[in-house]
Amino acid sequence: LLVANHSGTVPYDAAILSVGIHNETGRFVRGLAEKHIKNTSEKFYNFLKQCGGIEGRRNNAIELLKNDELVLVCPGGADDLGKLWYEKYMINKVKGFKEGKGGYIKCALAAETPIVPVTLVGAEEIHYNVFKSKWLGKKLKMPYFPIPINLMPLPAKVYVRFGKPIDFSKEYGPEDANNQEIVDKLNNEVRLRMQSMIYDVCSRRKGTFFSRLKKR
Repeated sequence: LLVANHSGTVPYDAAILSVGIHNETGRFVRGLAEKHIKNTSEKFYNFLKQCGGIEGRRNNAIELLKNDELVLVCPGGADDLGKLWYEKYMINKVKGFKEGKGGYIKCALAAETPIVPVTLVGAEEIHYNVFKSKWLGKKLKMPYFPIPINLMPLPAKVYVRFGKPIDFSKEYGPEDANNQEIVDKLNNEVRLRMQSMIYDVCSRRKGTFFSRLKKR
């Protein structure tokens, strides 16, 4: 189960991950799409399905994981994707990262599969989002409508980092997926690890659009 941060106003990051992983490994990624996408645009939802996406329901994810599929989830969802410019590089406690949530943790526990934390740095500079219109979003059947400074994407360099797999099966079993206290604890551990990975890349990144990454 690949667990990634979401950013960039438009989901470039999911596309970058899917294509990059396939190019490197030959494996197709099954991305979990937010439920509202189907209501927003049937055509776009069908396009996502053709790309291997599937509606982000727990039963769907568990079934895919038990069939040894490579599943990608961005727990922060649209709230993480549409962060305003001053929130960039922050993995806030929104959507699946909230206490009382953590659906991706429940999936990993139920399917007895490891989690691979994945972070992307740079997508935040593709669009500088300054406002989110809930009124317009409601009209378009979206959580909100992002309003960035630049409509055209900027040529930001995006850095992808894969963390070491986190295997919970040594300490926890499928029955712990129903224990919200355990789920909250593991959810926070994963979020903080991903945040640390982002900070590390940011501290070593020199520049933005023509950047380079300083070696450790």
